Amino acid sequence: MKNLVNLSKIYLKQLLSQTFNSKRKQSKANVFLMMLFISLFVCFGLGYSFYSLGKTFYDANRPQMVLLVGLIASSIFVLFFTVYQQQGVYFKAKDYDFLASLPIKTHTVVFAKFISSYVLSLFYNFLFSLPIFIVYFIFNGISIVGIIYALLSLFLTPSFIVLIGNILTILISLITYKLKNNNIISSVLTLVFVLIIFAFVFMGSNESLLNAFSSNEVSIWIKVLLPNIPFLFYAVTTGSFLQFFWFFLISVSSIGISVLILSLSYKKINNFVLGTGVKHKRKNTRILYKPNKLYLTLIKKEVKTILNSPVYFVNCVMGAILTVVFGILFGVMFKGGEVEMVSIAVAIFSLCNAFAVGVAPPSAISINVEGENLYILKSLPIKFKDIAFSKLSFSILVYLPFILISNILFFSIIQPQDAMLIIISIILQLVTLVVVNIVGLLINLKFPKINWLNMTQAVKQSMSVFIMIIVDFAICLIPLILGIGFIDKIMQAMSLSLFLTICAIFYLIIGIIATILLAKNGEKLYDRI
Repeated sequence: MKNLVNLSKIYLKQLLSQTFNSKRKQSKANVFLMMLFISLFVCFGLGYSFYSLGKTFYDANRPQMVLLVGLIASSIFVLFFTVYQQQGVYFKAKDYDFLASLPIKTHTVVFAKFISSYVLSLFYNFLFSLPIFIVYFIFNGISIVGIIYALLSLFLTPSFIVLIGNILTILISLITYKLKNNNIISSVLTLVFVLIIFAFVFMGSNESLLNAFSSNEVSIWIKVLLPNIPFLFYAVTTGSFLQFFWFFLISVSSIGISVLILSLSYKKINNFVLGTGVKHKRKNTRILYKPNKLYLTLIKKEVKTILNSPVYFVNCVMGAILTVVFGILFGVMFKGGEVEMVSIAVAIFSLCNAFAVGVAPPSAISINVEGENLYILKSLPIKFKDIAFSKLSFSILVYLPFILISNILFFSIIQPQDAMLIIISIILQLVTLVVVNIVGLLINLKFPKINWLNMTQAVKQSMSVFIMIIVDFAICLIPLILGIGFIDKIMQAMSLSLFLTICAIFYLIIGIIATILLAKNGEKLYDRI
């Protein structure tokens, strides 16, 4: 027990110290206050969105159903940000050899790692779930029992989602750890499994939304895919202790099963991966860094980095794939609609894609993933502007094909008649793509994290990641929410083409400011790392 407590303290301190990685206490305090402020800002934006949904359910005489839909939406968000983060926490970590030499039981080490990674899931759960509980109590009245259940659930809801992520991690590791080029195969398999999970959850959420308006029943999809959510919903709405007990049992059991299966596979996979990995031939660095091949070499380096890290790979392409999902989803939803509805669909689609490209751009973590190799990169005769340009170019190139495919699918299905609206829509998405990557690189230079033990810490557990997500919510999701909420007033005041043009100009101004700051302070920030 003492070893568990001490290890947990070490990992939690490591998480906090590397997130708030300033050496001065005043700077740490300022960073914490800034993070708290923008988190509250995001909670307010989500609360407004849930409140608009709550009014719809209230008018349909089913106000309690806003809680079910909100919990499902929160679970999807938490699933999106955490389902694939476990690989770097338990496997391929730099501290394995040291921990294996200590007289500490495997399940103790695994449980300590689990606690530290679970804290991140709790952060996202608080961010997304707290607003929906507030909205629920606004429309349904306050009950002491309901509040107690809601507060307790904030600490337990992510447990089943984390279990899914852990099972996914172990399956992929067991399949690939003996294969050649296992990192690339692991990246592809992780993406495939995550997409399958999301496909099932989205189908379940769509059926649940229809059931929410037609009846008070919970969809069978949700009972199977997210079994703890229905019990929590009934516990809060009815005050039933039995329902909450089942929710509590599923959640705690999920934690126990996670620790058990990770403990059984922890040593076997790590011993092979870290002990007998595939050896690679040394390359002549003088050939690699010839001036006439510099840009191409830097791009190749970025490609190798992303392909050799499943966590980095999936994190970066999920937002890109989300644009394709939006293209198909909105195309099918609004196909054959009236001209006015088609125009509204184009506007919503454009802003959704603008949000998707800023969820996890590679540029926002491109400095982090260099790790200690950044010092080698800094020692080479390469100018900062070349490094920055290669990272921005690579990040844009990752997203560009997906955006083009998304737009081709969407406009082919929906076939809008307003050519100007189509052009403005595409311009808006491309402007946003460039802007969020410039902002992401600037944030990463300001808040780098290179002294990490595993890639998950670099990709999912740094201040630059948190700030980029929240900035994306602020500059992309808020205009989307306001646009949907006040669409009638906007259409009365201006055309949707003009509205999207104003949004594009807004993003362009942010991009110009970010470019000036990057040109003025980027090299200084880079040299200070």
